[in-house]
Amino acid sequence: MKKNPLLTNATKRKQVETALCMECHAGKSDRAIAKPCKVSHTLVASIRNPEAKEPQAQNLAKHVASKVSDEPQSGVNSTPDVESDSTPSKTQDYGPDAAELKAMELAEQADRDTMYKMLESDDALATAVKEIERLNNLNAQMKIRFDSLMNERNACVTQVKRLEHQIVMKFGKGS
Repeated sequence: MKKNPLLTNATKRKQVETALCMECHAGKSDRAIAKPCKVSHTLVASIRNPEAKEPQAQNLAKHVASKVSDEPQSGVNSTPDVESDSTPSKTQDYGPDAAELKAMELAEQADRDTMYKMLESDDALATAVKEIERLNNLNAQMKIRFDSLMNERNACVTQVKRLEHQIVMKFGKGS
């Protein structure tokens, strides 16, 4: 799985929360949801089940503590002392709740409706949108036709090779 380094943690959380709210992802596993969101399955588990956050936070603390104890305490690579009270809690939920997600979804739908009304209000834009839709449909039809022609070509090549092999077996290679 390749993670997307350009996404912020908040964006990743919103993606996962949105995916979890969708009907099509209702019965899927954490890994199945994590793959299209390009996040770890542990993030999906922590968002889906907040009780799973505490063991994950404990494991993270152990991991960080082991890394800190392995590093040299002086020199260029030394880490500055940081008070534990000033760091944010790993178990605190910073993501939007269900009401915020619903509000964002409704706002996005309203924006989309407004855009379509604007496109339809101008005759030139409405004509352009219809032409784009027609060309996209035509493109999809051509792609399907191209794929079927390639499959037919591959079947013909396979059949020719099989017949050549039969001829060689029947008459020998020298003839």
